[in-house]
Amino acid sequence: MSAIVCAIRGGPASQPTIRRAIALALETSLPLHFLYVVNLDFLSSTS
Repeated sequence: MSAIVCAIRGGPASQPTIRRAIALALETSLPLHFLYVVNLDFLSSTS
């Protein structure tokens, strides 16, 4: 494994995932990348 990728949607429900990804990155000394997922259909329907 060369890096850790953590996909999140944001909000309070993402906090445990974020904390675990950070802990794993610290344990393994691997780079950590966050992938923020956005629902474009939802965004386009709000305007």
